[in-house]
Amino acid sequence: MAKAISLSLSDVLTHVVKFGIDIYPPISYREEQTRLNIFYDEMRSIQPQLFQKVHASAQEFKVFADFRAPNDEAKRVTVSTFDLTSRGPVFVYPLKCPPPIGDTAIADDYLELFTQARSMFFRAIPGRQSLRLGLIREVVFGTGDEAVNTFFARQAALANAVLTGGKSVRVYQDDRHNHRIVIDSVEIARETRLAVGTTVSEPTEHGLQITLDVNNEAIRPLEEADIQQVIERANSLWPDELLSYLSREGGPE
Repeated sequence: MAKAISLSLSDVLTHVVKFGIDIYPPISYREEQTRLNIFYDEMRSIQPQLFQKVHASAQEFKVFADFRAPNDEAKRVTVSTFDLTSRGPVFVYPLKCPPPIGDTAIADDYLELFTQARSMFFRAIPGRQSLRLGLIREVVFGTGDEAVNTFFARQAALANAVLTGGKSVRVYQDDRHNHRIVIDSVEIARETRLAVGTTVSEPTEHGLQITLDVNNEAIRPLEEADIQQVIERANSLWPDELLSYLSREGGPE
């Protein structure tokens, strides 16, 4: 019998929240390049911790930020904090980065940051309607030496082959919202920089990557109340409801 796996907030290694908005009409990178650059400059002045550098072309518009380890300026991780996709803008908030970065210190106010950035975006790029909002929460839990097989199958073997990983997608729906949960097995690696300048990566433990996407079921122009409802529904599932769900899924047969 596979061993049960219990997850808690202390097991969280990576925690990222994304707000994706489907808009209409779509944005042309080429035609709106000037307005997009104005949006970036304005956001850089009011949210410099998230809007540090931009990559803009006729095909894409992405913003990045560097997060540094508190006690070592040489150690950093670069992450995307804004991405304009073909469907619309995606605002990204890395609430916790992998070691050695640790907490990014924006966990307490990311909702306020999103409200401010969303308002600035639609002011800079007028004439668009929001049709769908998705709050996507991506979390990686470390499980140590324990493989996460119980999340994917009760049978841990096929003939003489042993189950070593898996992926599961579940979709739930109520009268207002879609809930999509993706459960994936990952390996946590540690990187070591050798004296010759080469970086060696070696697996150190197993992990479980959870993606929870909550969005409005009906596609129509959204009012502010609709947007807040999606946010409230998504946040009501974290952490207690999601941890309880995962506890049942990772339990013994």
